[in-house]
Amino acid sequence: MSARFVSAVSMSSLSTLFLLAALPIVQAEKFRNWFYWYDRADPGQVGYLTNLSTTVCNDTVQAYWQSEALGEYNGSGPLGWCYIVEDCMLANMRPSYIQNYQAGAVILGILPTLLATLGPRIAEVSLLSTHRPLLSVLLSIGAPSVWPTRIFTYDDPATCVGTGVNRVAILKQPSWRAGIMGTLQYLLVLGSIANLFQTAIELGTLTILSWSCTLNYGLLAWALIPFAIHLVAAVSYNVEIAHTEKRIRRSAANGDVASTPLTRSKTFLDRRAELSWLQKEFTICANQPKGLESLLKHKRMSRLAVLLNCVASFMAFFHLLFGTMLFSSLVFIAVWDIMNSHRDLPARAADGAGGHARAEGDGAAGGQREGAEEQAELGAEQG
Repeated sequence: MSARFVSAVSMSSLSTLFLLAALPIVQAEKFRNWFYWYDRADPGQVGYLTNLSTTVCNDTVQAYWQSEALGEYNGSGPLGWCYIVEDCMLANMRPSYIQNYQAGAVILGILPTLLATLGPRIAEVSLLSTHRPLLSVLLSIGAPSVWPTRIFTYDDPATCVGTGVNRVAILKQPSWRAGIMGTLQYLLVLGSIANLFQTAIELGTLTILSWSCTLNYGLLAWALIPFAIHLVAAVSYNVEIAHTEKRIRRSAANGDVASTPLTRSKTFLDRRAELSWLQKEFTICANQPKGLESLLKHKRMSRLAVLLNCVASFMAFFHLLFGTMLFSSLVFIAVWDIMNSHRDLPARAADGAGGHARAEGDGAAGGQREGAEEQAELGAEQG
């Protein structure tokens, strides 16, 4: 495997950490902020869910926050109190709202499969990594779901090369247009990564998992797994391509390049060697040296490379299954929250904090009133 792919993995890891640090991460405390649809309210008012959590269920919410802050894992602990809050909220909620949440869970359950149909195949990312490793790594991070091929069937990346009736081919572009296209590709994939991380964190903190109430970052972990899936397949493919290049150059050094395919492969390797790493990385594939098809015809995939490709497909299947299990188990997100991109988190966070503050103030005032009444009764008895 070339050092280009290793350096691309390192650079993408650093860029991912930078994006995570730069994201406006939603406060991780459960039951403080909610999705918009059933918590919308006029200015100065609190929404339906905030009202429930600050009135009827306020005691259980406070107990959950206290156990989480103190790290009390004996007895009920944060997990037990989290489920108690969930039961309280659902028990006092309108049945029509609960039905809307259930419909939202059905839509979310099929979302990983729908996203997989829009994302790149394992073979496509592996092939792209031979030309533009950094872009392929970023693409594997920005695409949250992977379309699994048939289990234990080798998905040859070479089949992605060439034109046909079912493919849209991009022809060679002028250098200025190719530069713009290459820049837009990186901007789009970086924007996809930022949007993916923010959405995963927001879903994890504004909802709860029915089978793991306190888990905040399960969806974020799910979204990062495709990087490992594509890495397994791409590493094995790049190793075999590197071995093929060495074999062709060895044949050329021995004067055994009489056949036309071998000559084309040698010419392709020579032209590509003239480009620096940055030139190859930021040059769109349509403008890169021609001859990759001839090179791929001479590759000899080892059993290990084929096995790793099948392992990646096997991982993609379980990743899709795990995503379905995660998304279909989310509670407190309605259909309109899924379909509508409207978010008013800062205002609702302030309203929610104000509602909880008012609830705590009311509780303190009620305690003072009860204390005064007890003192009055005690004085009356003494009198």
